[in-house]
Amino acid sequence: MNKKRSFYKLISHLIMLMLVLTMATVSTFSWFKRNRGEGQTGKLLSYAQTGKVNNAFSESRTVQTYAGTNNNGQIVYSDTAVSGPVNVPAGELCYFKTIIQDNAGVGDSIVSLYIKSITVSQSISNEIYIGLVGYEKTYERFTSSNFVYNNLCIEDNIYLVNNGTVEVCWFIKSGNNSNPAGTVTLDTQYLVYN
Repeated sequence: MNKKRSFYKLISHLIMLMLVLTMATVSTFSWFKRNRGEGQTGKLLSYAQTGKVNNAFSESRTVQTYAGTNNNGQIVYSDTAVSGPVNVPAGELCYFKTIIQDNAGVGDSIVSLYIKSITVSQSISNEIYIGLVGYEKTYERFTSSNFVYNNLCIEDNIYLVNNGTVEVCWFIKSGNNSNPAGTVTLDTQYLVYN
């Protein structure tokens, strides 16, 4: 009888372990199945760069982006939000800081930051790199035949505290160092709720 009981106990522990591993794997890798280029339109909130919110789900959040320059290794950001084209020196990083502010008061959430489109002048390149500034130091390469890049994910899975603020520091770099300076224009920014 004792052997039977220990056998059933072993089987139950193995089943429990398999369930835990399955749940951990499925929830972790579900993030990677999402299309980073198009966004999850079913749970989408749109924002204008002025910080005007298109209210959806009765929530109130603002997104504003500021351009920055590298001053001897120190990135200094403008006090005025980007509302038009930004000049980009050839082969240099063009820095941005996006501030996401939660005024909804409905609890913490996890969001992803997207930009509807980025247009670069033909003098830059048809190839750009977009990445995060800081300890993560990630970047991704994009190409386009018409110099317009649509629905770009800047950062995934941002933890936004109830009534809190998050800063996302990122950059754009041209794929061609030999061209003269060009311009980058950011379009509407939006959040995707994970």
